[in-house]
Amino acid sequence: MKVFSIFVVIGFLAVVAAIGPAGAQDNTEATIAALQTKNAEYRERLDSKSTQIADLKTQVADFQTEIAELKQLVPTPTPQTNTVSGQGRTVSHVFDLKEGRYKITATVQTSGFDGFALWFNDPLGDRDLIFNEIIDSAGTVTFAGTYRAPVTGKYFIETDNTSASWTVTIDSI
Repeated sequence: MKVFSIFVVIGFLAVVAAIGPAGAQDNTEATIAALQTKNAEYRERLDSKSTQIADLKTQVADFQTEIAELKQLVPTPTPQTNTVSGQGRTVSHVFDLKEGRYKITATVQTSGFDGFALWFNDPLGDRDLIFNEIIDSAGTVTFAGTYRAPVTGKYFIETDNTSASWTVTIDSI
């Protein structure tokens, strides 16, 4: 029985040895064929995506051209500047402002100890204090601040607490 078992094992090994490399070869060729098929599918998808990317780049370039053309159609806003001058405590003439932000620059010429208060009065009836300064020496003093005009309309300024001559410049920012 032992001899029979050894023959069976040897026979089995011989069959495996004979079939094995051929079977393994068949399996390898099938794997290579499957990988080549997958590779071709991936190349096809890559080519398709590359075409889509090129199309999107063309669309982006077209949009950038359109944006540049539209920007040329929009007028560049010109800065708005108003200048008001006076002496001492006073109410200015009425001037127009558009809604927005403004840089307010006040230049005050004093002969000694003085002060300078500046109020903005808007079309809504509101009043905003921009400056309230004490000046302790003679000469030219400059103050700067900002103001936000809430609406487009007629504005005026009011000065107080001063005997000096002054100039206020209102520049849109």
